[in-house]
Amino acid sequence: MAKLARSVFVGGFPWEEPQDQVTATVSAEVCRGFLTLPYNESSVYCDECKDPLPLVARWTDSNRQSWNKYELPQGDFDQSSSRVYYSLESAADQIESEIPLGSGISRSLLDELLDSSEEIPESLKSFSRMRDQIDTHIEFVNDLYDQIRSKRFFWEGNCGGLAIRSVYRVTSRWVKSGDRDNARLALIVKLAREISRVLGHVCDNPRVVLRRSREFQKISKIQEIDPSCLRWLARQPGRDVYERAGSRQELLGVIRKEDTDTLENRMVKDLLHRVRVECANYISIHRDFLNHDRVRTVASFRRQVIHWERNSDVNRAKRLVGSVQPNYVLLHEPKYRKLWDAYQLLLSQQKQKDDIWKWRGRTFSESCEFGILYLFRKFARRSTFAKSDVIIQMEAVSGKFVSPQTQLGSARTKALRSNVNLSYCTGVQANRCPYIRRELYPLAADFFLVAQTGSSFERLVPVWCLIQTKKGMLDESLKLLERKLSRIPNSESIRPLILAYDSPGVEREFFFGQGRVVKVEFPMMESIQKLESIICRSLGIA
Repeated sequence: MAKLARSVFVGGFPWEEPQDQVTATVSAEVCRGFLTLPYNESSVYCDECKDPLPLVARWTDSNRQSWNKYELPQGDFDQSSSRVYYSLESAADQIESEIPLGSGISRSLLDELLDSSEEIPESLKSFSRMRDQIDTHIEFVNDLYDQIRSKRFFWEGNCGGLAIRSVYRVTSRWVKSGDRDNARLALIVKLAREISRVLGHVCDNPRVVLRRSREFQKISKIQEIDPSCLRWLARQPGRDVYERAGSRQELLGVIRKEDTDTLENRMVKDLLHRVRVECANYISIHRDFLNHDRVRTVASFRRQVIHWERNSDVNRAKRLVGSVQPNYVLLHEPKYRKLWDAYQLLLSQQKQKDDIWKWRGRTFSESCEFGILYLFRKFARRSTFAKSDVIIQMEAVSGKFVSPQTQLGSARTKALRSNVNLSYCTGVQANRCPYIRRELYPLAADFFLVAQTGSSFERLVPVWCLIQTKKGMLDESLKLLERKLSRIPNSESIRPLILAYDSPGVEREFFFGQGRVVKVEFPMMESIQKLESIICRSLGIA
């Protein structure tokens, strides 16, 4: 049974804590939302997502009070809020609280608005660029999961919904995913090639059914009547049929008409709509090379779909509502079965995008992690780091495909004639790394980079990734982060790094010149050279 709601701490940035007394009360104060609660083993749930909120940090403060920090999804409106459910003393006593979420827009609404606009509105440009980054990452991971290419030194395989891929394969594929000289082979490209002809044939000649209806007809043209028609006729005044027909000499009779409003045609109508939106999405991402064969194929397919939506009798079918239970036609008629299979693939992909969009901050941080792994592999060409296994989940959990079970080895490189071991550690696994100080746990970094020589560490780089931020909010919060870092012993070895996606005017140094805020662009490979030099200096291997 739920208890009365109580106040909880919501931070607008990862490093904010309850004792900072800067709790966010409205969406405008949330950049990337985090919920901090007293320690408890019970899961925390939110109305906005089906899975428990992801735990990102756990620590004990100076007063011996233990805390858990959970990340929150982004909202769908400018002023978004949600109800969270958690337990403190007993798992049986559930507590509800209303909390603010970061402002945003729903993925379905964003796609609709961008599809209906010839030019991207100024208010949606930042969300459009976020969508490009997120969708590119999703396609990259899906391709990585679907394709198995085992080599002699890099075993790969799929087991129990997990894909085992080497760091070498993951980073090589990641580099290609950001190649601007080529348009990726996305699902919509395959559909444009495979179902275009079948879809056109169905739209030109949709399946129809004969439906009976009662209408007034001339007496000479009536071919069928039913009991309802006879009852109507009996109620009319007059001595015979002709008198009862009135001055217009019309009676109520049954006629049969062809009707396209069937389940299969409703599915086709919905398929046309979803295909059109997905085509616009693909063209938007690859707008810089519209002459590529794949982009031209998708653009041509979209023009055909728009024509069918306007002129086909399928458009007379009603709108599809709710989930579809396939009928005999969808399962056994060859043309409709092919379209049904395509519809299922498109639904699955769009559901995946809708779920991940709420967690775009975590998805962006995962994309940044792959970029760092690529740099580590580049720094340590002769190391066995490239043979480490990355465990990838078939479906993203709270915006992340990489399984928490992934454990990567160290990368060995040389700096100033001495060997340096480079280690990578996710933020939630920080307590497993002996070189990460406890004072850094509550700051909830997305991941840590460690450079060590022998048994001691030389440099520690906590990295935070922000996909949606405002310059003024970040300026104020950076002062708080600087105060926190300066209180950590041996803070001169800490080189904080913040990766901000497509945020103009945010690049700067902070924390006495030891930290950097770096702007990351789409595709990320365009920023990798700048990021490489910063990482080298931060780790002391330049």
